[in-house]
Amino acid sequence: MTFYDLQEAYARFIGYNISTERQDWQTQQIRDDINNALTEIVASTAYLWHHVRESTITLVANTSTYALNDFCVKPISFWTEDEMAHEIQFIDPREQDASGAKGTNAAYVSTGPFEVTWSVPTTSASKSSASGATGGVNVTEGAAALTKTGGTAWASGDVGKRIRLNGEDTDYLVDSFSTANSISIDRNYVGRLVGVGQTGTGAGLTTKKWEISPAGIYQVQFRPTPTAAKTIYYRYIKSHSRMSNTDDNPDLPERYHYLILDKAIIRSAKFAEDPEAYQLYANEYRQGIADMIREDQIEKCMRKRVFYQSPMGNPYRHRSLPPDIYIRGA
Repeated sequence: MTFYDLQEAYARFIGYNISTERQDWQTQQIRDDINNALTEIVASTAYLWHHVRESTITLVANTSTYALNDFCVKPISFWTEDEMAHEIQFIDPREQDASGAKGTNAAYVSTGPFEVTWSVPTTSASKSSASGATGGVNVTEGAAALTKTGGTAWASGDVGKRIRLNGEDTDYLVDSFSTANSISIDRNYVGRLVGVGQTGTGAGLTTKKWEISPAGIYQVQFRPTPTAAKTIYYRYIKSHSRMSNTDDNPDLPERYHYLILDKAIIRSAKFAEDPEAYQLYANEYRQGIADMIREDQIEKCMRKRVFYQSPMGNPYRHRSLPPDIYIRGA
């Protein structure tokens, strides 16, 4: 189902059948309810195989800390693929504090074996500008071209990174680079709707704040500090995409798109004090989530289980869920 299909189906349930008669604030609330439902579904699972991706880190001599992909929520595993190919153990940082691996004289040969540990996330964007006539970003509603008149320069190296506009929830990807003041994003910008009008069209941005690789990017440390260049491979869980354009598709397996509608209807029925509708859709939603998780576990059934790497200490080196997830009997 597309974002448009989900909006129309949900609008029909809550009584706004004719799109041209919906006030803009109502249209925006419908969009937010659907996106919030998607977020809750993703959060209800440890992670979905549907969201697993792979990438690489290029180690540099005398550099120990590296940021992972802008869209990485949690890393799963690290490994090498050279003549000394091996899995890289993810070590609790407190273990490395005690082992001496962080000592200034600690070193290992360029071929490994390596150890990796969690580091604090980034605390600032790699590039940014506050709102203002010079460095602020401009974009037209329904367009993908971003421009500014000066300030911090954009570069070809920004392609593929996340860009956040005006502090909004929807994160875009830098798709192409033209000049220091001109780039394009991966999908058209869609502004938020307000007021009692019935336009269904938001406003663009004029000289607003922007951030490339915003603060909070997951970082790891290789200890002891690398002594030579090397390619490290890693597998990670990516953040799901918030829908904005009508032809966007939910970031879930297609056969479970209906769960987004169920979850949005549950929220609406709760506030409308409609217990029958609430119970009907809540039962269908719970069963659908259980089916999705069970099927996902089958897809991940391999010789070794897929584990979550976490900076949180616990008496077990690995477990299938994050340590902060309660498990009955654990």
